[in-house]
Amino acid sequence: MIPGNIERRHILAALGKVDRVGLSAVERRRSRRYCLVHKQRHYPPKYVISLANQFANGAILSPEVFSGGTETNAFLQTRGFLIMPCSCGGLSGVASSDHRTIPKTYRGLFPRHKGERCQECKQVIGRMLERLFGVVYRDWRPTWSPHLRDYSGTGLEESLQKILTALESARGQLGFIKTELFPPCDYYIPQPGFVVEFDETQHFTALRKIALDLYPPNTPLGFEMEKWRSLCQRINAHDPSPEYRDEQRAWYDTLRDLVPPTRGLKPTIRIFAKDFQWCALNPDSPSDVATFGAMLEVRKPEITIEAREEPGASLGRIIIVGDWTGDTGATRKLLEEVCQKWPGGHRVKCLITGGGFLTFPWPDWLKEVGDPRNPDPKAVASLRNEAERQCGLLLGNGLHQKLRRCTDYLTIGIDSAKSRVSLAGVSISQPHVELVSVIELRTLHYQWTGKSYPTSGQEKGLVRISDLSTHFLDLDFGKVMILGCHDLTIFNNRNWEKTTGWRKAVKLKFRELAKSENPIMALQHPHTTDSTRTWAAAWAELMRELPSVTVYASAGRYHGDRGERSTLDAVLGETKRGHTIDIVVRRHY
Repeated sequence: MIPGNIERRHILAALGKVDRVGLSAVERRRSRRYCLVHKQRHYPPKYVISLANQFANGAILSPEVFSGGTETNAFLQTRGFLIMPCSCGGLSGVASSDHRTIPKTYRGLFPRHKGERCQECKQVIGRMLERLFGVVYRDWRPTWSPHLRDYSGTGLEESLQKILTALESARGQLGFIKTELFPPCDYYIPQPGFVVEFDETQHFTALRKIALDLYPPNTPLGFEMEKWRSLCQRINAHDPSPEYRDEQRAWYDTLRDLVPPTRGLKPTIRIFAKDFQWCALNPDSPSDVATFGAMLEVRKPEITIEAREEPGASLGRIIIVGDWTGDTGATRKLLEEVCQKWPGGHRVKCLITGGGFLTFPWPDWLKEVGDPRNPDPKAVASLRNEAERQCGLLLGNGLHQKLRRCTDYLTIGIDSAKSRVSLAGVSISQPHVELVSVIELRTLHYQWTGKSYPTSGQEKGLVRISDLSTHFLDLDFGKVMILGCHDLTIFNNRNWEKTTGWRKAVKLKFRELAKSENPIMALQHPHTTDSTRTWAAAWAELMRELPSVTVYASAGRYHGDRGERSTLDAVLGETKRGHTIDIVVRRHY
């Protein structure tokens, strides 16, 4: 039997090793009937699985414990790999464009591959869609309007206005909507009714990311938002002809994503041209059609969890490497997996998460909050109640009981949904709140606080927690100070002379209150940390000023938009004092 924990990334690692060392030492493991084909190279499927087990479980898997043929091929196909009849004997490195190694049914597919602009790829995708759904319209022109004025009363007008304004403002390009007819969509499948778009690299631009960042919360999508945003940032394409082409393309792609659900269609599915050599699939092969069907599903990232355990740990931290949206379904799934991977026999006092670990929609009925710096207490209570309801949905159906085997308390950073992450230098004017709940899992008793010291870019939109006493909680093991993301900056003395007004007043009041409360532990809930320097000065001053604090820790996401500034290990080491169990979560596409 093949171990089920062998994932696509392990198989890719095995392919890389075969490429490096070859197959000369394992002649008897060559394939005689089938090949795994990846990036125009052939590999023996059964040997690849044996080798992949080394990356997943630490040892090469004996060929005697599993079968070749159907078992092996099905296992690889469900992980998105192409299996085809092969006469090359599994020779790694044989190019698929060599006609002598390709069966007749595949000849003509590989030789015509022209990279991401390969027309054969688009033809094959069309034929695959026909095999799966029947009638498919290619280059289908919908009756939608490309103009904002025609979306009044559809529920999209406000969001589209924000996106159009942002696109126009980014580079000063105006009037880039040049036609009264909507441009064609790549494929339209009338039954059950959805659009499929084939995205080449020119679609992944800075302008496209601006638009994606402004999509309404909980927009139904047929692609993984985080992946598309990440590709925009990494590829950062630019089409200079005409000079407004990037804005135009981003606007039309926005309409292709947002309009269909308002017209009774399912969400638009997007396929990244460079994700796979699509022309390598055979529309006449049932197994290839099944593989394509599986790949066509909305791609959710695979999650891997690494538990780093230190002896005598009193705290646990969940650290997410990369982006995170905080939707309830993904958060619940993650916590379920954390419970499964938790080191057996070791419970901690508290398991902490980062800012925005969970999100909830801003209540439609809540129109007025008063002055965000000192908001209406009734508005704050309403937001807290909505957040607690969302936490109840998250922890229901027995999840809190599973978590009790790991920890006595759980902290959840929970934000109202907003278009951008709260970072220094990022302006967020829309109303939002950033809360932290400390939950005693035995009784499901909630205690609440939230961010009291916003960044300068969000102070006009953040519903601030003005009651500073809520940051100090009496838990079973002592007094604990709970800090929202930017609240730790209260202890940073940088630019102290220039800090004035209400900001200085908050700093002074909080620090005096902390001295009188004498907490033994400080727990911070940042959204992101990618450098050891981000919080270093604040932690140092906190420890100098509050000698009662013997343990502190930050959780959150290891993520930044400027590349790696400090290693993950360094960040984990510099954002705590005391022993912890660190649950490192990585997402792979």
